[in-house]
Amino acid sequence: SYSVDATQGAGSRYVSQYVNVVGVDATQLEESGYKLASGRLPMRAGEVLAGKSFVYSFYDKYASDPSNHRIEAGGYYCDEHGCAQSEGEDPFFDMLNSKITLITGANYQSPDDYRKVGRGSVAPSDSGSGESPTITMPYTVVGVIDSSANNYDAFTSGIVMSIDDMKTLNAKISGDTKTNMSSKVVYDQVLVHTQDIKDVADVEAQIKGAGYQTSSFEQTRKEIEKQSRGIQLALGGIGAVSFFVAAIGIANTMIMSVSERTREIGIMKALGCYVRDIRMMFLCEAGAIGLVGGVIACLISAIGSIGINMASLGGFSVENLGKAIMGGDDVSRISVIPWWLFVVAMLFSIAVGVIAGFGPANKAVKIPALDAIKNDQ
Repeated sequence: SYSVDATQGAGSRYVSQYVNVVGVDATQLEESGYKLASGRLPMRAGEVLAGKSFVYSFYDKYASDPSNHRIEAGGYYCDEHGCAQSEGEDPFFDMLNSKITLITGANYQSPDDYRKVGRGSVAPSDSGSGESPTITMPYTVVGVIDSSANNYDAFTSGIVMSIDDMKTLNAKISGDTKTNMSSKVVYDQVLVHTQDIKDVADVEAQIKGAGYQTSSFEQTRKEIEKQSRGIQLALGGIGAVSFFVAAIGIANTMIMSVSERTREIGIMKALGCYVRDIRMMFLCEAGAIGLVGGVIACLISAIGSIGINMASLGGFSVENLGKAIMGGDDVSRISVIPWWLFVVAMLFSIAVGVIAGFGPANKAVKIPALDAIKNDQ
């Protein structure tokens, strides 16, 4: 609940202002769904974790704009030609194993211009006006959190420390070491994970029923689902029309096939072929037409989906091709088609062909053998 700045480098050259710092039970990070991009978990006092983007929040207080900061991949920069997305720049320093200094205090205010603080100090000196002193605490970053699996600012671009380190820091700020170090931990926030997304509403209702406030994406998800249902109805209508058009096309093809092969049907009957075999032959042909159409449609869908994902990932390349197909923790794909949907689509196409060909197949087996042999076609 205090204002915090961070500095790094000789003379506190690199500065990050208004840093978000949280204290957590580090042993539960992996259980809570957080992963380390590099490094390890804190094992002793003074060791902390940093968000993956935290290193890009630092600026060089002795450099002039725009060279006084670095932009990470995906970030935006603006110049006289307009704004564009950055391909990524190397940060001023490697965050892992870096020693940083946190500057805070009960009444601490981040300075407007860090260049006026001076090279030999890391924080504005106490004004002597009776306000609480400025606290500077050194820490070592031993791990970098992969920010792709969370939504909290500290886990993305801040500092995450152990509960004990947080209690020590709070005790120094308040000046009451004995009381704060022995007091119970009071959590400001609790992060709750459910086993399934369908359980979120029930769990959230139980937490609210216990008298707590909650925040989740449940309401947003409901709105998205409502919009998705409207889109699905529209696409379903288009699909139904396509279904009938395809069925009519297959039925027409099979009727023409039966008409052109009437004499062949008569010969097969005269030779003693069973009626069910003749019917099965035409049904298999109709199913094969549906299968070929389904395979072609699935190939078009797969190519279109991959193309959309590759375009959203920044262009067509071998690396983006793998990401577009397989995805990943740090990959956001616009189009995702599960493998089982391709199988269902092909089975459905076969079913449509068989259903559409059932009428012509029955027509074929009802033709008398003598009339069929006399047919000129």
